[in-house]
Order: sequence, then structure tokens, then C-alpha cells
Amino acid sequence: MTTDARTRITRPGAKRYGLSVSDPKRFIYVRTAKVATRSISAAFNNRPDLEVVMHRGRLRRWPQGEQRDYPAFGFVRNPFTKLVSCWQDKVVGTGRGTWRLTSVQDRSFEEFVTALEGMDILVGDRHVRPQVAALPLDRLSFVGRFERLVPDWERVCEWLDLGEIPLPRENVSATPAEPVRVEPALAARIVRLYELDFQMFGYSTEIPEKLR
Repeated sequence: MTTDARTRITRPGAKRYGLSVSDPKRFIYVRTAKVATRSISAAFNNRPDLEVVMHRGRLRRWPQGEQRDYPAFGFVRNPFTKLVSCWQDKVVGTGRGTWRLTSVQDRSFEEFVTALEGMDILVGDRHVRPQVAALPLDRLSFVGRFERLVPDWERVCEWLDLGEIPLPRENVSATPAEPVRVEPALAARIVRLYELDFQMFGYSTEIPEKLR
């Protein structure tokens, strides 16, 4: 990632996010693709009293007026496993038909990484956008982790006084016949692509055990 990445993330054209807003409870959930968004959205759908407006499929600027100062939260995920999940779903899995990056479909995982290296992922498709660009970190009061999804979700519910809301499992990526194995050279390329995510969220650049 280039040295001006931090500046480019904050430019006006990049400040669009996946927002879900509840006016009755006065909060904003900022969605990060491939980080339990379907599960969290399903949980909100099971609570119609929250009146969460999700604006699915499009990114929006941060709201103005009263909503501007609603407390907000989001979730992040290890960049390695997030990218593998994207590949499993959108490149070789059932999510291919709804993805606009058709040029990468049916490629191997390494070919997928190679294709991303030739794109401007900072402002590209939300599924491959770095999480530092997908989340307005200066506006978030809480950032949970996919790796501790249930306890962090329970913290969100308690913090926002939502009561107990079960978190269903939705859109789980199918495991391919041949498990993904990330070799050190490929891992180094992924770290370069998502350097700011590793740095900002403190994820280890070591290859996760499940991908070795």
C-alpha cells in the first residue's frame, strides 16, 4: 500500500460507509463486508421495534442533523481470514452471482490476490476494501472483533440498552474441497495490501494456524 494511503482514506470521495441506523434507540451500526454483517442484520430484523434502516447494497455519507452524533459501532476481522472468506463466497462460491467484480470470478486464491494488487482497493468494492477505509474510526464508540463476536455483540446490546438479542449464524462461507493454504510469500503480499488494517487493529502478520 502506498505511503499516502492514510491521506487518501480521508478524502471526501472515500468517506462513504455501509450504515444501519436506528432512530428509536439512536445508534448507528457501520457494516464491514464479510464481518458478520448478515448475522447482525438478521438480529436487527428480529427486533422490528428498533426500526433499523439498513440501506443495503449502497454506501452513504455520514448522516447530518441529529443522527450525526448517534453513538456508533462496527466490527473488524483478521485480514487473512476476511480475505479468504471473501474469496470462498464471492469468487468461487454462491455469492458470485451478486458480485460486480466479475473479472475475478473462478480464480484461485493466489490469482485473486494478484488481481487485487492491480486495483485501487481503498475506494473499490466494499468486499475487498481495507477495514480502515470501511469504518469511520473517529466516529466509532466501540469496535468489536469477529474473533470474539458473541461476547462483543453482548457488550453492544448492553451498552445500547437493547436487551438480549440472539445472534443467528447467517451467510457462512462454504468450505472448499481443498482447504486454503497460505504460503509465506503470499502472506507477505496480503500484509502489504492490508498493511493499515494489520497496524490499526493490532492483528498479527503471522499466518493463522487454520490457513497454514
